[in-house]
Amino acid sequence: MDHFEIAIVGAGISGLMAATYLAEKGKNSVLFDKGRGPGGRMSTRRFSEFRLDHGAQFFTVRDPRFEKYVQSWEKAGVAKIWCKGFSGTGDGHPRFRGTEGMNSIPKWLAGQLDVRTGHKVKSVRFVNQSWHLDFEESPSVSADQLLMTSPVPQTIALLEAGRIELSTSTKNYLSLISYDPCIAMMVLPKDPLSMPEHGGWQINEEPLQFVADNQLKGLPNPGQALTFHLGPQASTEHWESEPEKLIELVRGELRERGKELDIKDIQIHRWRYSQPARLHDESFLVAEGVPNLVFAGDAFAGPKIEGAALSGLSAAQAMIA
Repeated sequence: MDHFEIAIVGAGISGLMAATYLAEKGKNSVLFDKGRGPGGRMSTRRFSEFRLDHGAQFFTVRDPRFEKYVQSWEKAGVAKIWCKGFSGTGDGHPRFRGTEGMNSIPKWLAGQLDVRTGHKVKSVRFVNQSWHLDFEESPSVSADQLLMTSPVPQTIALLEAGRIELSTSTKNYLSLISYDPCIAMMVLPKDPLSMPEHGGWQINEEPLQFVADNQLKGLPNPGQALTFHLGPQASTEHWESEPEKLIELVRGELRERGKELDIKDIQIHRWRYSQPARLHDESFLVAEGVPNLVFAGDAFAGPKIEGAALSGLSAAQAMIA
């Protein structure tokens, strides 16, 4: 069985930033993710000859710790400013995007780390003072320390599968965390939909929360390719709805706003754990009841990309303190 100093479950931005910090401090870690590529919700999909960001659309920078890394991403050519607000005049605060799509950033980070995608963990066990990760289709591995950055309900399920008994306080902290879902609709229209010049339409209402024109946003597309994000309420209500019903929902909403949408092709992605609805107060959580187990991610103190990144950095710092 392969053994590692530190294993990280989840190669989203939280896990990637934790591994990046550990590498800076001379510590080796390995990340495991069930997806085909790194990034989690920083995801870009190919649809015909188009690229569409269908998860997180942008990120902001407010903390100097995060700003340092974003500057390095800009220098590497994988991140750039999209716009400075989505209202008519903007608010002057930069919104960043990935240069070739949001997954440009996690792909670049993963290229400097030991990231193993296509590894779906089925259980986490603690055996002889080591953490053991069991996979559905790969040999098990062990590690001295374990950082779990997957959505908390998935994390709990993995621990329960391995019969890990957490302390009552740790279980209570984790049980308070909850998430909102989001249905993402990727649309190739027959005729272009009228959009703001920068390509971002932030509505923040129900049923429609956000619309992005990925070509105007700056992705290298030959024409308009749209991403629609439904709000939490609409996503919950229509979680099992067929595409035809979702199309009519969006068309009706656009019609009320004086816009018409004719669709040439469409794909749907359902983000079950899109954004935390209730967060843990601290940027990470050290498990009680078992040693060398830490939880991090966007549900810990700060949602969205910056919060998830800072959670990973803080967790990694605590693990080697």
